[in-house]
Amino acid sequence: MLPLSTLRFLLVVPLLLVAAAFLGISASIILRGRPLLIRGRLLTWALLVIWAPLALAMLIIAYSVSDVSVACIAVLQIGVAALIILAARRAMRGYLIIGTSENMFRESLQSALSRLGLPFQESVIGFTLPSLHDTLRTSLAPRLGSAQFQMESPDHPEVLAQIAKRVEEHLRADPEPPSMVAPLIYGVAGLIVLALAAYQAGRF
Repeated sequence: MLPLSTLRFLLVVPLLLVAAAFLGISASIILRGRPLLIRGRLLTWALLVIWAPLALAMLIIAYSVSDVSVACIAVLQIGVAALIILAARRAMRGYLIIGTSENMFRESLQSALSRLGLPFQESVIGFTLPSLHDTLRTSLAPRLGSAQFQMESPDHPEVLAQIAKRVEEHLRADPEPPSMVAPLIYGVAGLIVLALAAYQAGRF
């Protein structure tokens, strides 16, 4: 069994990382005065970094305790977390915009496609791109102030990167303020997770 201080570190650090990420996202949107564009792959790696010390702690607990049920629960938690990361990796192949409204999101994509000279047709699921025989799929969560876009096919990663670059340029030049719903939610969530980390640290 590892020393108690090491176990505390492994259990509390993931919570501190999550709190820092949430508060950082909130502060970035408020201080810059525009939505935040994040590559989905970056979020997947962030989940992996956050999950790694927690998984190690669970493995140590599963190996150290004599109670079979506790060990099984620890291993099950590791498996569930791994499945979540795999699902997130598939769902986040594109880009996420935090702090955007429906109109801002739509206009930024229209501007990006037009500047790249890509003809498009809007549809329920996003933007059909006839010249590429592909579709730019979009999803919007207006209550959370966030949106996501990705190519339906993985065959055009360079085009998706160019679209994201033009979207970022449009958001930087757009005078419309970002949606304050997202930074508020992320800020409150960060404070809650930070309090949970302090509580978890005080239990040992």
